[in-house]
Amino acid sequence: MLRRVRLVREDAANGKYGLHSKRQASSHSSEQDRQAYERRRKARKQARLDSLREAEVSYRST
Repeated sequence: MLRRVRLVREDAANGKYGLHSKRQASSHSSEQDRQAYERRRKARKQARLDSLREAEVSYRST
């Protein structure tokens, strides 16, 4: 039983469960996993902002 819980945690930390991975990874994982998740989240946010900015610039230049 404990082993299964740990496997579920690892899967959650690796993002295996898609939408639920965020909640599971943040609810019970190591500090290191949480920091890695935060870094990925910030990187995704930054990439989204960059692509929006590029789209805006290319739209204006037409």
